[in-house]
Amino acid sequence: MKMKQRLALVIILALVLSVIAPAGLPVYGDAGGSAAANHTFHINEGNITIASGTGEHAGKIAVTHQSSPSVTAFVYAADNIIITGTTTTNRVVVNSGVTANITLSDANISRTSFSLSICVFDMSGAIVNLTLVGDNFLRSNSLQPGLKVPEGATLTIKGPGSLKAENAFTGSSSAGIGGSNNQAGGIINIIGGTITAMGGNSGAGLGGGGLGNGGTINISGGTVTAIGGDYGAGIGGGTGGSGGIINITGGTVSAAGGRAAAGIGGGLNGGSGTVSISGNARVTATGGGPILERQNGWDIGSGSDNTSNGTLRIQGDGNQNPTVIFTTYGVDAGIPEGVEKPYTYCTIEGAGARDKNGVMIDGAYGPEAKDQAPLIVTGAPTSLIIGETCNLSSLISGGSTTGAITYSVSGSGVDVSHEGIVTAVEAGTAAITVTKEGDTYFSAVSTTVTVNIAAPVMPTIHPASVNYDLTAPTDRFTTITWGSAASVTAVVHGSENLVLGTDYTVNGNKLTLQADYLEALTLTAGEVMEFSIWFNNNSTETLTVHVVKGSIPSDNANLKSLTISAGTLNPGFSENALQYSVNVDNRVTSIKLTTVTADSNATVTINGTKVISGNVIPISLNTGNNMITILITAENGSTKTYAIHMNRAAASGGGGSGGGTSGSNRDKQQQTNETEKTEEIKEIEGSKDTQEASPPQKRILLTIGKREIVLNNETHQLDAMPFIDGETNRILVPLKFISEALGATVAWLPETRQVLITEGDTEILLTIGSKEVLVNGEMILIDTEPRIIPPGRTFVPLRVIGELLGATVTYDEGTREIRIEK
Repeated sequence: MKMKQRLALVIILALVLSVIAPAGLPVYGDAGGSAAANHTFHINEGNITIASGTGEHAGKIAVTHQSSPSVTAFVYAADNIIITGTTTTNRVVVNSGVTANITLSDANISRTSFSLSICVFDMSGAIVNLTLVGDNFLRSNSLQPGLKVPEGATLTIKGPGSLKAENAFTGSSSAGIGGSNNQAGGIINIIGGTITAMGGNSGAGLGGGGLGNGGTINISGGTVTAIGGDYGAGIGGGTGGSGGIINITGGTVSAAGGRAAAGIGGGLNGGSGTVSISGNARVTATGGGPILERQNGWDIGSGSDNTSNGTLRIQGDGNQNPTVIFTTYGVDAGIPEGVEKPYTYCTIEGAGARDKNGVMIDGAYGPEAKDQAPLIVTGAPTSLIIGETCNLSSLISGGSTTGAITYSVSGSGVDVSHEGIVTAVEAGTAAITVTKEGDTYFSAVSTTVTVNIAAPVMPTIHPASVNYDLTAPTDRFTTITWGSAASVTAVVHGSENLVLGTDYTVNGNKLTLQADYLEALTLTAGEVMEFSIWFNNNSTETLTVHVVKGSIPSDNANLKSLTISAGTLNPGFSENALQYSVNVDNRVTSIKLTTVTADSNATVTINGTKVISGNVIPISLNTGNNMITILITAENGSTKTYAIHMNRAAASGGGGSGGGTSGSNRDKQQQTNETEKTEEIKEIEGSKDTQEASPPQKRILLTIGKREIVLNNETHQLDAMPFIDGETNRILVPLKFISEALGATVAWLPETRQVLITEGDTEILLTIGSKEVLVNGEMILIDTEPRIIPPGRTFVPLRVIGELLGATVTYDEGTREIRIEK
């Protein structure tokens, strides 16, 4: 009976104990299907180890915490494990194989002792969904990352709080978040929060430890700052490690590599891995600078000393488009296989926005590529003569790629080689399209050059025939000149090709047959020689030389003396001084000019009127500047022009005759603009006093500041209007229209920027921007230089029309109307 009683007591005790949890083994939560619960553990109370439950707790998570003694709590896998508190001695370990939801809530876990290699949060082999609340700090000691996520582990981080993870010691060879020394990073997903990851020496900020690859890093949100230690990438591999797989689809990301490592990509000696940036991500990448003899790391790409570039793609979808900022060194990553354009629907910025070839890649990219900088062709000719060539390739700049240059032609007139050599082949107008090909970053860019092609202007030789004196051949040579920009290529006499430099010389548009060559011909009186002059435009002209007896005509075109009745020549007269200036008082209304030639056979022409050497010639003076030109023609036809710039002072402003004799006072007197314009017209008209009156055949009316011009009662429209030069107060008029209306021909010489006007036997050569004018080879000076006015019209002083083309000019100051008659 007692045995039965005892057995019953044991059974009852067993039943009671079965419903009481063992001391130190609490169980949280209800059945596995109930709502997730929160469980808070304090790190300051001891280490926290999170493991898989076993036995009757299989399927649950065992959380061992506190110390002396430790306590193990069992929670469901869906529950949230909250870790809070501050410690410098304890740590968190999540065992391999565990999948846990963990929240760090204002947790500060820091191990600063160097004696042991301990990670304050080690999740090797585990899967952790980490939520951040408040501000959290993870700081490990030697060789360990702040948050250890090695290969085989998966970490997903979300906000709203922040986390700073780092190693406490220099030379730690570990990542901020990722692998420790000699470990690759695992899978790290960041979807929110504010994350700062700082690697130790040789470790990445986010990714691999020393000698470790970056693993797989996916960032879709949050604010991420990743700073690599020396030789470690900001995001990617540690020393010797490649970047792994890096996908950034959102958030704000800043990645800075340690020295010789990439901002995003490989550590020292590591390739970039596979990098993809998309969505609305904003990424700033800074490669590490050089150290010792190593190169810098790329902003995105490989570390120093690595040629395995990996790939980079930056691609939005047109709605969410990423922005990438290359701060310093640019990118060397290649193009993913099967991808034509690595950058689409994105913006690239920064001082380092360029690829490994130095091509600038900054700017906004569309669905295909980014537009290049404009293509510029500088100094291309707008006109060519048949047979002329131009190397267009040497004139091209701009664009943004190293792509090839191609040429295409529409219209007619030119051929263009693959090398950009333009050859004028026929008269016409051609549009040459220059295209710089695109590349992986840029679309192609083009520009067009228009060229007008004209037939060659036949050179005109002056003189067409020359008398040659046999009595003194050694004292005689023959010089010819020609118009246009053609140049001599050969001189032929009979079947003999003359030798340049020995038989003849060429200087600009002047050719001289040497005396020694002519003497060697031993010609007799009455013979005629013909020389064929070949030009570079394949044209030929003939020079005829007639042989006569007699004395040699003198070539002396010097003045022996030059005197004026008032004022002083400055400089003093010399036969070789061609330009003089004279100042006289306003009371001097005319002067007497006396010229004496050095050779009695020479003739004198003053202001277009022939005079006798030694005669006294009266010349009226206008107020202001008066130009007196003295043309001396030698017996053999050579000429020399002397010029006197005579300045007559303006009338005194005081109105009285007393005082006012001081030269300094006279110098201060000024003229009005209208007076100077009137004197200019008088000067032009005065030069025509000796012309015989005859009814004008051409009459041109034009007005200052207006485009209308009337030619023989027919109205035309100019595309540039006459004007008064503000500096010299001279009237400038369009050269081509007026010259051609007066019966002259006008040719533009682009190579020398000159204009050639031909009227009968007179050739006038003006140079844009120069006051020197050549009239049949002799130089005279004008007081205002020709210039080009938009849209490309040549304007000259009105006096050029009056003096050089033999026209009569009048000017109405009231109506500002100019009348030109001839």
